[in-house]
Amino acid sequence: MKKILTLALVFVISICLIAGIGTITVSAASTGELLTNPGFEDDITGWEVYVPCDKEIVTDVKHSGDKSLLMSNRKNPYGVYRQRIEDVLTVNGTGEYTFSVWARLAEGQPACSCVVVIIIKGTNSDNAWFSSDNIPLTTQWQKLEAKSKTLTWEGDITEAGIYISTGASVSPDIYVDDYSLVKESPVNGKPIPTKGKPIVGDDTKRGEKATIGAIRWDAWYGEPRTDTQGAVVEEVERTLSPSQFHFRTPFFGNITVDGKVSFPDYTQATMDKEIQYAADAGIDYWAYVWYENDNMGKVRKFLATSQYKDKIKMCSIFDGNAHSTQTVNEIKSLIQAGLWQTVQGGRPLMYYLTDADITKDITTFRGLCADMGIPAPYVVRMGGKGVGVDNTLVDAVSDYAIFGSGGIPYKSLVASGLHRWNSAIIDGQQMIPCISSGWDPRPRSNPDLNPPCIWKYDISAWVQTATPAEIAANVTSAYQWIDTNKILSMANTAIIYAWNEHDEGGWICPTIAVDDSGNALKNDDGTNKIDTSRLDAVKSAITAYKTVGLPTPTPKPVPGATRTPTPPDTTTAPSEGSGGKSNIALLIVAAAVILVVVGGVTTFLMLRKKKQTPKAHTE
Repeated sequence: MKKILTLALVFVISICLIAGIGTITVSAASTGELLTNPGFEDDITGWEVYVPCDKEIVTDVKHSGDKSLLMSNRKNPYGVYRQRIEDVLTVNGTGEYTFSVWARLAEGQPACSCVVVIIIKGTNSDNAWFSSDNIPLTTQWQKLEAKSKTLTWEGDITEAGIYISTGASVSPDIYVDDYSLVKESPVNGKPIPTKGKPIVGDDTKRGEKATIGAIRWDAWYGEPRTDTQGAVVEEVERTLSPSQFHFRTPFFGNITVDGKVSFPDYTQATMDKEIQYAADAGIDYWAYVWYENDNMGKVRKFLATSQYKDKIKMCSIFDGNAHSTQTVNEIKSLIQAGLWQTVQGGRPLMYYLTDADITKDITTFRGLCADMGIPAPYVVRMGGKGVGVDNTLVDAVSDYAIFGSGGIPYKSLVASGLHRWNSAIIDGQQMIPCISSGWDPRPRSNPDLNPPCIWKYDISAWVQTATPAEIAANVTSAYQWIDTNKILSMANTAIIYAWNEHDEGGWICPTIAVDDSGNALKNDDGTNKIDTSRLDAVKSAITAYKTVGLPTPTPKPVPGATRTPTPPDTTTAPSEGSGGKSNIALLIVAAAVILVVVGGVTTFLMLRKKKQTPKAHTE
């Protein structure tokens, strides 16, 4: 009897053990790592400056892997780099998250406390901050962690980011590495939302191939000029004169023997050459920042008188001041001459800067088009959220430029541009992608200029100079976005920033070739050598698109951003980061099952033997 009780006890313990293991199995995290490039092994990809600071990807100080991020010259406690996580949080939903970072002070820096922070702004809620406990930093790596923190918001997320923040009294240089964001509770989010039904144009008038334009800002007009500060041409001569900026000088400029940049009077011959360059590269139109009576307005007038005028179209970038009789008459003549770029079956394309009051303009030009018997203008708001994009005033959104700061790589600027293009999916608006060729206005913010430049820029507002190949890849990406999002790109066009924003950092116009010291390189006949590398790269992308077609993209999953919200599997532990523990659990389960089977069989045999044993005879 004792043996039977012992075997039964073993059987019960085995069952309990199996039940216990089952309980352990269902308590697993719902997701793997949700951040992109959390350890900076891909340099600064996926990260952006939050408040200006200097940054450096270093290899001599790191927590793990090969690299970490050093943030220095921080302007305040928020002078850091952050990662935007709106899409990640939207897809994974509210609930419990664990987020962390490893951080340490640079040598010789003052002590400070530090936290890792997530900030979330919802359409129906104010900014909400979630953070770890304050930890005093040292020159040793320490983990800042907010464990099982409940993140909530109301409505759709308009902005969210993860970063570190230090105490208010000091802002020392700090290393960070190995960020992490994992959701602990079940995934309960939703796909990236589309607000309302996108405005749908006429697909039959979309055109087979996308067109591409480039922004013109014609400050390089030469004459007339003035001896007083304020003439635009004199300002750009001053901003480009430091030798480190000579490589940006337009091909028709001069670099003098004393190292100064100057521009002769702009002529018909100069416009003719620019048209030939642009048309050969496949640029379909120029979008002119519109000036009516200013010297900067004279350049565009050479297009209409050029012998090559049939090779490129034009359109406008207005700021809400374009309804004068003079401007209306000029536009009417350009449309009649067939020089104006149109989209959607003959609608004249007109861009407007973000803050422009355009109501009177649109009314005027709609009336003009009606009188001419042509379709109404196709109006594009550059920048912002496209207020009025409802077919009452505005048809689509775009941008004049994509901005960056802190010397981030060009590929990070490209990522910001793609994020902006994808905002059309969220906002349900037509988009004309802006292809940025760069952003670096340091010639204007140069502290050595005396007097300072008339245009004010933060000296930290710059992006590393793109290679021609990187610009070409960005052009191809825009074509791919347009092709993928036809319902949101009925204008079937993209706009490059810029043809000639040379001192602001965006240009594809050929320039004077220079050596490492900024001296102009010369041909055998004494003329300047011309650098067409940027335009040649753009030409290669346009030509490939128009002749071969788009390359098949290699899918690159973005952690969290494409995750489909599904109920978590509660029968097994997650495979990410827990393979060893899962294998041990399986071995324990197998052993327990064997123990149960052996115990059961043994009990059965003993009971059977008991029954078969003859009873002793008694009197």
